Amino acid sequence: LKVLQVAEVVAHEPTTFRNAISLAVRHELQVWDALILAIAAAEDCDLLLSEGMHDSFRYLGVEVVNPFEDPPDHRVLTLLEPRP
Repeated sequence: LKVLQVAEVVAHEPTTFRNAISLAVRHELQVWDALILAIAAAEDCDLLLSEGMHDSFRYLGVEVVNPFEDPPDHRVLTLLEPRP
């Protein structure tokens, strides 16, 4: 899979899953969305692209941005710029 060439697969502790369940309940998120967000926070990500979560939602330093918003967030445009 090409995605494995640019994405890192990370393993996490059971506490990350418990945090995700708590996040899902508190903010009415889908469990898998909450798990992705909890892992992103644990990995010190600051931006998470998702069309299914609440746009501009913030959790422990991670901001959720819808990559299909019009106009697009400037960070999304930066990610789409060609690289040498």
